[in-house]
Amino acid sequence: GGGKIALAHHQDDLAETMLHHLVRGTGIAGLCSLKPVSGNRIRPLLCLGKEEILAYLEEAGQSWRTDSSNLEDDYTRNRIRHHVLEELKTEVNPQAVRHMAQLSEELEEAREVLDRVAEKERKRYVKEDADGAILLEALKKEPDLISRQIIHTLLKEISGKQKNFTRIHIEAVQQLWKQKVGARRDLPYEMQARRTYDGILLGQKKEKTSNTGKNEAISVTVQSSQSESFQAGDLILTVSLISRDFGKIQEKKYTKWFDYDKIKDTLSVRNRQTGDYITLASGGRKSVKSFMIDEKIPRESRDAVLLLAEGSHVLWIVGYRISEYYKVTEQTKNILQVQTDGGTDSGR
Repeated sequence: GGGKIALAHHQDDLAETMLHHLVRGTGIAGLCSLKPVSGNRIRPLLCLGKEEILAYLEEAGQSWRTDSSNLEDDYTRNRIRHHVLEELKTEVNPQAVRHMAQLSEELEEAREVLDRVAEKERKRYVKEDADGAILLEALKKEPDLISRQIIHTLLKEISGKQKNFTRIHIEAVQQLWKQKVGARRDLPYEMQARRTYDGILLGQKKEKTSNTGKNEAISVTVQSSQSESFQAGDLILTVSLISRDFGKIQEKKYTKWFDYDKIKDTLSVRNRQTGDYITLASGGRKSVKSFMIDEKIPRESRDAVLLLAEGSHVLWIVGYRISEYYKVTEQTKNILQVQTDGGTDSGR
């Protein structure tokens, strides 16, 4: 019968969340997402750092519990907590967490002002539609800050979700201004943005009545000087080119390394196609279809599994295994690093 739910988040949690959202790609809202009051949830400890809370408990002789999963580096948030944030506090500024909390408060104030401005402008530039909402052509002339805020708000409203919309998704929508009518971009939660004669339609994907849209490949380009990110459904794929100047390759489920020197053609991220195969340790080939059967991947789920492929030769069945042919060896000079992020700590 209580009216509020009290959560134990403190300033270190706020700082971790800011950093996590920042490196994934976010806007102002993502940098001030932990608030003292959010609906029926309150965070009474958000004004205190972790060390202050522990010191108080020790002085009071009060024991506390530690979630054992917080001690491992399996999750992105834990790695930020144990390494990045700790380095900032010990080597850069002991007040780093407190300063980030102060910035979060100021950003929240700025966000509230921006919300009011965007809501006012939305009435001029958004037209409700039976399939969602249409961003009218005139919105292109507005500052990007206003455009991004309107798009972000619409994505949350149409999907009914508050999380996992990053700057990459918003920019994917904005890029459609430069595309021809009919161009599309897939978005999280089965949403889609489509270029129309009136502007850009945001809405849910329609049920497929045929194979239209299946196996549409997203070309992956690699720049030697920087990382590139690509959106594939709910998945964000980041590629970068690095030198072979380190020791043993680590085994990670959602970060893979490939011998870039063996890649001769354009890479693509897509669903399975007839003729797709991977190379086995023996040097022989195995069809992706056979692999999925052997792995007991449900038939209805197989078309949803993403592949990183060079033509029909699959480098990586994402979430499962890579082709032996592209594995890094002692002779490898250049490495293609590929990382996936589905918007959660565990990835996809």
